[in-house]
Amino acid sequence: RGNHNPGAGGWPTIRYFNKETGPEGHAYEKKTGDAMCDELGPKGEDYMTMYVEEAGGTSLCALNGSGCSERQVKYIEKMKGKGLEAQ
Repeated sequence: RGNHNPGAGGWPTIRYFNKETGPEGHAYEKKTGDAMCDELGPKGEDYMTMYVEEAGGTSLCALNGSGCSERQVKYIEKMKGKGLEAQ
């Protein structure tokens, strides 16, 4: 489904899909002049995390509570109390 044109604009091809984009999705918009694999890989800034947060309209929440909402922290604490078997 859709015309995704893999490889256009560099490799790897990075797209996201949601209700707004539909089956066509939307391509990752590069932030630097680096190769796609360098920009989103381990060599530079954390552009992959920024992309996930930007495209998903969310933020990443760490298990130590960093970057988490109050609701997320409560859930983390609740699950920690249940032990590994329940997780």
